[in-house]
Amino acid sequence: MGKTIAIANQKGGVGKTTTSINLAASLAKTQRRIMLIDIDPQGNATMGSGVNKEELTCSTYEVLISEARIAEARIAVDAGYDLVPANGELSGAQVELMDVERRESRLREALRSRRASFRSDTGRRKCRSACRAISEPAYWQQYS
Repeated sequence: MGKTIAIANQKGGVGKTTTSINLAASLAKTQRRIMLIDIDPQGNATMGSGVNKEELTCSTYEVLISEARIAEARIAVDAGYDLVPANGELSGAQVELMDVERRESRLREALRSRRASFRSDTGRRKCRSACRAISEPAYWQQYS
């Protein structure tokens, strides 16, 4: 079974994105299967992984609102890990999911279905500090 690591901090500018990208790339170099999930509407982990966030056809947003599976949003990047990218559309998920039951388990459920076909050794989530409704489930996912 793979490990899940959520990299989150309420303060901005503390190195969450840099840590996430470098850790994913470093672990990928050791022949581990890694999936980095960008849960930040700014999409900096996406851009830092070499993916243009403006050209996405599927992202974390679609996964969280159940319009797509993680397998559809996943992109293999040159650094050797898989990325589930994000962009500004993710900001809308916080509002759209506000009244949805079990919204905090959306990411967990998406990952559970993905684990059946993809065994990553470590999953990483880069979380934005201000989007509590989105980042809090990533934190709790690592304990389920």
